[in-house]
Amino acid sequence: MVLIAKLTMRKLKRLNFDEMPRGWWLFPWLTATHLQTNARVLANYVRKANNIIDLQAEVIDEQSKELEKMRQRILFLTDAITAGTAIVPDAKPVPEEYKK
Repeated sequence: MVLIAKLTMRKLKRLNFDEMPRGWWLFPWLTATHLQTNARVLANYVRKANNIIDLQAEVIDEQSKELEKMRQRILFLTDAITAGTAIVPDAKPVPEEYKK
């Protein structure tokens, strides 16, 4: 995604928005074409930037939900350990050889 933005920025840097084409008053259609090309490039850049921002917002939302689920699971397990209900009743005892 960043590569797309960098490529677009390179294109934007190549275009000079502050200068009009030479002899623009002699060729008004050329001026209109120049301005329209610049407007299209800017519109495409804005569209791509908006898509990137939307994608980042979705990723952040998904990560926030996942972190909240993990926090709830940790709290549940902490309560279960504290209450003593986290011990599995069917668990086999640890052999003596592993305790040493």
